[in-house]
Amino acid sequence: MVLSEYRSNLKDMELSEFGGAAKVMNDSIFSAAFHPCTSRLLMAAGDNSGEVGLWIPDSDMGDNDVLLFEPHTKPVVCMAFSRSHPTDLLTLSCDGTLRSTNVKKAVFDEVPMRNTMNIE
Repeated sequence: MVLSEYRSNLKDMELSEFGGAAKVMNDSIFSAAFHPCTSRLLMAAGDNSGEVGLWIPDSDMGDNDVLLFEPHTKPVVCMAFSRSHPTDLLTLSCDGTLRSTNVKKAVFDEVPMRNTMNIE
């Protein structure tokens, strides 16, 4: 798609009332991921302080449909939902940890990482 076509498509977009809006994080968002489920919106966000928020519009969970967790101590720089285990969210932080989260159970487990660099 060329830039002019992209701009034209953006101008035609409208905000809908679906799900409204929510302040998902208390701090600046560093990373985000959308669950691949097509029947319901589930968005995860990681912030500058190491918090992870799960937003499920119209769910009556948490404050403003947002559940907040503190699995990391530094910015969450990358996150993705697992393709093989749809209830698992992987989060990577500047604190050097990778965590796997079962979003149904809200349990964050550290994933062991091995150093692949050879430093002599």
